[in-house]
Amino acid sequence: MLSNATGKDRETWDAFVRESTSGNLMQSYAWGSYKTALGWRVERVAVLDRGRIVAAAQVLFRKLPGVPWSMAYVPRGPVVDLECSEIAQALFAAIHETARGHGALFLRVEPNQLDSPNLAESLERHGFHRTAQSNQPRSTILVELGLGEEALFRGLRKKTRQYIRRAREAGVEVFAGGEEHLPDFHRIVSGTRRLKGIGNQGPRFYNEAWRVFRANDSVELTLARYRGEIVAALMAFHFGGLCSYLFGGTVDSGRSVHASHLLHWECLRRATRSDWRYVDLWGIPDEVAEMSASEHESAVHRDDALWGVYQFKRGFSRKVVTLLGTFDYVYRPRLYGAAMRVARGVSVEALSGWLNRLR
Repeated sequence: MLSNATGKDRETWDAFVRESTSGNLMQSYAWGSYKTALGWRVERVAVLDRGRIVAAAQVLFRKLPGVPWSMAYVPRGPVVDLECSEIAQALFAAIHETARGHGALFLRVEPNQLDSPNLAESLERHGFHRTAQSNQPRSTILVELGLGEEALFRGLRKKTRQYIRRAREAGVEVFAGGEEHLPDFHRIVSGTRRLKGIGNQGPRFYNEAWRVFRANDSVELTLARYRGEIVAALMAFHFGGLCSYLFGGTVDSGRSVHASHLLHWECLRRATRSDWRYVDLWGIPDEVAEMSASEHESAVHRDDALWGVYQFKRGFSRKVVTLLGTFDYVYRPRLYGAAMRVARGVSVEALSGWLNRLR
């Protein structure tokens, strides 16, 4: 018999998310704690069968200023078999009840499941519709770690191997960082995001991530130094068998000596000695993912910043993965329509930052 539950203890929750094929770091208990520190309200909803979790969703809520409504968001979730209609229906019913209790205008979900017409149709049968306003990247590149360090290096692009060697010859040094390096990390990442035309975040965004995930030893900060200057940085998070390279960047003096190539390689080398199965290089444009899948990549010439990001990551692996995408369930159609017109092209995270500044 199925029943609904709110919360559940941390160990039970994380065990279910970790063992599920659709589980992800962003549905972990720690991720909820991190978002709480940034001003989100978190509700954890689960479906139980004989006391055991069979489906779950960590739902984030952000209240809209000056009105009694909020937005609801499930990053990289829910954790459920969408093709099991009974369980999925029970979970969505529990989520909807919770979301309405928070006065949500809409619910946004981004399942951690591979793109599939059948799964998209399943979500549509549950009342969702696809939206292009994604928050987390839909497409990414995974690095498989099981082959070992030597095979992994041989599998890199020739240019990438050359750049790694050049960085070593130039004297780039890669080392593990700590809390004292967070100001350098923010300086580097902020500059990189501005260069790429990506929305920026304040220091608190990264500092809270470090604080929360450091408590359970699931975050690593790695930096590269060149001629006494820290020129590249990477903050990686691990949960279950996956390590995600969420935040990173390089300054101009680091780019000239390919510091990021050596930095990423040294992180991958270390990862091969862990029990992780994959490293997620975190995000490439959907367009180039489609080109790669259709093997037309070489026929396209682009010189924008995101194409450069893709080319860099592509040097470490050919494994391109595209997830199901972003879907909305609407509770108040008129208000939702107005909100989407105002926030056209803006992610939930960016909208949240805007709301903080408005407050």
